[in-house]
Amino acid sequence: MSIREVNQIAHSETEKFAIAQYYNQFINEDEEMPEGAPQFNLIKHLVDLLRWHFRDRNWYIIGNLPLYQPLYNPVGPDVAVFKGMVEPTAVLDELASWQMTEPDRPAPSVVFEVASGSTWRTDLEYKVGRYGQLGVHEYFAYDPNRTQLWTGVRLRGWRYNFEGQPQVINTNGQGWLWSKQLRLWLADARPKVRLYRSNGEQVLERAEEEYLARIAAEQREATERATRLLAEQQVRLYRSNGEQVLERAEEEYLARIAAEQREATERTTRLLAEQREATERAALQKLLAKLKASGIDPDKL
Repeated sequence: MSIREVNQIAHSETEKFAIAQYYNQFINEDEEMPEGAPQFNLIKHLVDLLRWHFRDRNWYIIGNLPLYQPLYNPVGPDVAVFKGMVEPTAVLDELASWQMTEPDRPAPSVVFEVASGSTWRTDLEYKVGRYGQLGVHEYFAYDPNRTQLWTGVRLRGWRYNFEGQPQVINTNGQGWLWSKQLRLWLADARPKVRLYRSNGEQVLERAEEEYLARIAAEQREATERATRLLAEQQVRLYRSNGEQVLERAEEEYLARIAAEQREATERTTRLLAEQREATERAALQKLLAKLKASGIDPDKL
């Protein structure tokens, strides 16, 4: 290897180090601020929910991953959804940052920001334009705080055209926002954001799905046991041609089965009631926001 080639390699490595150092100094202040409980809980909820729902697709869903793009300051969305990834998730999960200059490193299709007292203005102003420059397709911002940080609805969304210009996503009659990229409805259910399929069916978390599946399996098993016992009793009645007197063990078994079925039904009823309450609370928050936006103080009505 010639001296000239050695110098070229050294210059290249020095340049890469200098670029990395240049980018690192521009981490936004809001990216360095520790998340509060509402922000942390919602980010984890969205990442877990989206990963579980899209588990059969080649999607990469991650929280707080810095995105680097030449000529622009880095930006780190609270949640980023990358569609059509070719690398295994195990490899992607080892990344410390997302370098968009590298192969197979496109902009995320969807990003979410969870507002805090120190970031909400940036979320509603700077980042609306910044994500368009980055090549994002849809951007959603949500305020989960008890004391609302901005006026109007808590959940806002923008869809970008081919020039990267943001277009506000309008709500439906329930105050939900439709994501074309996710093919899901997004709904305010403070302190969470709920997701719904196009038919209105709620997208459940993994624990919720597994719980309902377990309850359904227990109910099926209880029904099958009761059916078998009833069939056995009918056979005995037919053979004896008279009323069958159950043994103590059989009576206790039937009572236990009935109690298990009642308990399973009560648990399912409670879960459905919690879901209805979340939907009603979201509708109430939307109504209160409309009243405040119209200059009406709901507390004085």
